[in-house]
Amino acid sequence: MHGFLTYITVIIGGALGGISRYMLILFVPHHEWLGVLLANVSGCFLMGWAVQALNTRKRVPSFVKKGITVGFIGGYTTMSTFIADFFSFMTENWLLALVYVFSSVCGGILLAWLGMVVGKKVAVC
Repeated sequence: MHGFLTYITVIIGGALGGISRYMLILFVPHHEWLGVLLANVSGCFLMGWAVQALNTRKRVPSFVKKGITVGFIGGYTTMSTFIADFFSFMTENWLLALVYVFSSVCGGILLAWLGMVVGKKVAVC
């Protein structure tokens, strides 16, 4: 039963997080990048709070934790998940954490550029 509830809470949380991000972007018209930046940094704060607060409370069901972290905060910003993973790696292996950050940032930039190049050559619409 928890598997089904996890899917439902992640779906609902993701929808609410995405809507919240969009509303934040609308809050700063003519400067969409500022709304994205605010969503990313506030999402990192929310993820840090949620991971710490929810993991210290044994009574919070895992489907609720996933609905908040993966669903809402993940829908609000992917930056927060990236930062949470980084800190998780840091506790295990700092070299792995650095490789993860470098690969994510540089790989993301490279693949975004590649996607733009391909998009110019192969227009779908």
